[in-house]
Amino acid sequence: MTSQSSEQLTIEHPTFRLGDWSVYGVIRGEPTKENHGWGDRETPVYNAVPVDPQMVSTGNWKGYTAFCRLTHAGQLILERFDFAETGRPPQLANEAVVGAFYLVIKSSFNGPRVYVPFRDGAIVLERAQWLHEAYVGDSPIATELRRGCHPEFPGAARLWYQHDFPPDTERR
Repeated sequence: MTSQSSEQLTIEHPTFRLGDWSVYGVIRGEPTKENHGWGDRETPVYNAVPVDPQMVSTGNWKGYTAFCRLTHAGQLILERFDFAETGRPPQLANEAVVGAFYLVIKSSFNGPRVYVPFRDGAIVLERAQWLHEAYVGDSPIATELRRGCHPEFPGAARLWYQHDFPPDTERR
């Protein structure tokens, strides 16, 4: 799959920084193996829905980019959707995201995810409450979800093939 473009986040918060990481989504529900880490896809994150996005790029399969803002108080605001279609104006939303959800960040499209929780619509800054994917084998899908921030955050995370895993001596 072609690498997908990330979402855009403007940060006003005084202490939260992304470093080398970018936003790749916002999810509701827990990021489990059963849902491939993408939460409860039945429950919408936003009230606003992008109107009739057209797929015009293999690098943006959704056809739009969400622009959000993390306020000084730690609230996530969906400001607008920008569409990949040439000449199409953005769709304004100006919607505060409420309730419990996760901001999904990665240092590269193919890299492991970090899930930054929001509770009652506010960011949880205590990194021990975050979740992250950790590689447990020599495959990009050999991961497990662990509590806490990724050990390489805010620097770029190594990809699965950049780790030294012991050889699998059981396979012949």
